[in-house]
Amino acid sequence: MGKITPTIKDLICHPYPITSEISPDGKKVAFILVKTNWSKNRYERICYIYDIETSKTFQLTQGKSITSLRWYNNSSLAVLKSLDGESKAEKKEQIWVYEELYGDGSAITNQATGIQAFEPYERGFVYLANNLEKKKRKK
Repeated sequence: MGKITPTIKDLICHPYPITSEISPDGKKVAFILVKTNWSKNRYERICYIYDIETSKTFQLTQGKSITSLRWYNNSSLAVLKSLDGESKAEKKEQIWVYEELYGDGSAITNQATGIQAFEPYERGFVYLANNLEKKKRKK
C-alpha cells in the first residue's frame, strides 16, 4: 500500500480530545472531544465518558459548547456549557450537572454574564464570573 498524504479537510475532520478528568474512584474518565459540524460550519465540543471497567465509551452531552468539566462525585459530572439558542443569555456558559451521568443535565447557575471557571467545593461549587454592576459602571 502506498503512502497516503492527508488533506487539509482530513485534518479538520479528525476529532481530537482537549481535556480529560478521572473520576474520584478511578473507574471512569470524562473527556471533551472536538468535532467538526459541517452543516453548521463550526466545531463542537462534546463530553464523553469512558468506563474503564467495561472499556465502553458513551456520549454524555449534546450541543456545541462544553469548555470545562469536573467530577462532582463518582457518578455525577459538572460541565461549563452554553446552549445553542438565539438569545445572548443562552450563549453564556453556565454550570450544568449530570447526575448519575444520565439525561440532559440540569443548569444550576443562571449568571447574566456567564461563568468563566468553576470548581466543586464541599457540597456545591465556587465559580468565577464578571460582576454585572461593575460592567455597567464602566460604560
